[in-house]
Amino acid sequence: MLSDKRIWEAERNVKDYLEEGLLTKVDKPDKKILNILLKNSDESLKRAKRFCFELRKLVEEA
Repeated sequence: MLSDKRIWEAERNVKDYLEEGLLTKVDKPDKKILNILLKNSDESLKRAKRFCFELRKLVEEA
């Protein structure tokens, strides 16, 4: 969980990046980018579940 300070810093960074032109807002997201993000999130969840399973197994063996 992110602290309030880290959330505030992230929001400030995004605002600064928008003002500097490093980020731009779009009305309609690119489908390729969304598909990549969805694929990456699925993979991250799979790895997290695997890690939890392995960690639980180690704890039970200890």
